[in-house]
Amino acid sequence: MAFGVLLTSSFLVLLSYSGLAQIMDYNHCNCQEIKDAIEYNLKSDGVLIERIPLKNGVIHGQWISKTINSDTIIISNYRDGKLEGDFLQFHENGKIKLEARFKAGRPHGKWTFYNEKERVIKSGVYENGQAKGVWKIFNKKGRKLLLAYDFDLNQYTKNNFYPYYSSKAVLKDDLNEEFVIAYFPNMSVRNSIKPLGGYVSASEYFTHYMNIPKQFFNTYFGVNFRANIEIKQGEFYLKELQYDDHPTSFDGFDPGLPFFVETNDARKLSRVSHTENSLWLLEKRIEQLLLLSGPWVIDEEDNVNFQIQIPIQINSIRKY
Repeated sequence: MAFGVLLTSSFLVLLSYSGLAQIMDYNHCNCQEIKDAIEYNLKSDGVLIERIPLKNGVIHGQWISKTINSDTIIISNYRDGKLEGDFLQFHENGKIKLEARFKAGRPHGKWTFYNEKERVIKSGVYENGQAKGVWKIFNKKGRKLLLAYDFDLNQYTKNNFYPYYSSKAVLKDDLNEEFVIAYFPNMSVRNSIKPLGGYVSASEYFTHYMNIPKQFFNTYFGVNFRANIEIKQGEFYLKELQYDDHPTSFDGFDPGLPFFVETNDARKLSRVSHTENSLWLLEKRIEQLLLLSGPWVIDEEDNVNFQIQIPIQINSIRKY
């Protein structure tokens, strides 16, 4: 068995290679990460909180994410690296947060987003990746219709959308069972290509439905993801997701989905050099969120290749 050590002034990460398995211990969260050819597992205090089955290097089977109290937060199903079948997400209180479905990696069937009281806040239908009929967005209490767009007619039937939150809000991270302070920068994207409800709405949903992997929570972390996507009216196709571990300031004039949060007081934070397997886990979670961002609206009839920025800043909030 071979061992490797990453050391900084405030933490220790121990890497061991047992056969083909890579084992990583994060002392700051009492987490152990194990990845081999057939599975990725993440434990915290000995409790299995992430289980991801693998086949030929890609996700294949049911990915389950749980709290340290073993409450299920996300159930997603994959076939040969693509989402397939039901995708379910839950609030910490056990109530449903999202019901979605995929077919060969493409959104398919009825999609419904819920608040913590199980009131519908967003809903619509896909057919083989194409949004169909009327999609609706309600206020965060689920009591008032803010926006309705008919994808069969390519027109709004109601458009009185306003943001759910101001410049910052206290939100619950269901997976970590803790509250975070989320920051929402000003966004003035002047582009005819946009998610339903605009970038402000999409950014709010992106942040609200994000669950920070345990080994990133209560650490200082910053990375810039850039997604190369293909857009057609009512459709979204993720072609490639790349990251740069030297984040720059967020530009609110460029298309983007920023995720800026503070998880705790500085005295409870650690400086951690996260491993490649941990970054892989974060990347796969962001891929899910992008596919869950809902349908996009464009003026062009043809497919459009497009890039969006996804800056992730956890307790490393830079000026924006």
